Amino acid sequence: MVKKRRTLLQRAKSIFSYLIHYDEPVAKSRFQKVGISPREIDQWLELIQEIQSMPLVTVKASANRTYVDILENKFMMLMKRKYLDQSASYEEREGAILLYFRTMLTYERLKGEDVDMDELIRYTWKIDRPTIIRMAEDAISEIER
Repeated sequence: MVKKRRTLLQRAKSIFSYLIHYDEPVAKSRFQKVGISPREIDQWLELIQEIQSMPLVTVKASANRTYVDILENKFMMLMKRKYLDQSASYEEREGAILLYFRTMLTYERLKGEDVDMDELIRYTWKIDRPTIIRMAEDAISEIER
């Protein structure tokens, strides 16, 4: 009998699908329910945190080639970290996300590409849609001045 192992992507997806069901912190030992040992979850969480601290990337396929490009510059990463810093004041965090949006829109225009901001935000931050729309409109109006 051949034992079929899960791929790395399947394991990562199982970690996130398990976490989504909880509104409070989850003990490492509970990941055994999805087939990941407490020792192994340490390595997975370290890898996930490292990836989350890196700039966003895009993957574009053309006829014969696939290109990978970085979507964020150092300033944008700094603003994202500032926004995610829960010890910062509300005003600092709000200013950081507005600067992030302004920089993203400018960066997008310089590259001549369209970035789907809704999708970017949906996967990067947990913000409700009306707030996203208001902040994006504010950033656009600020850039157009």
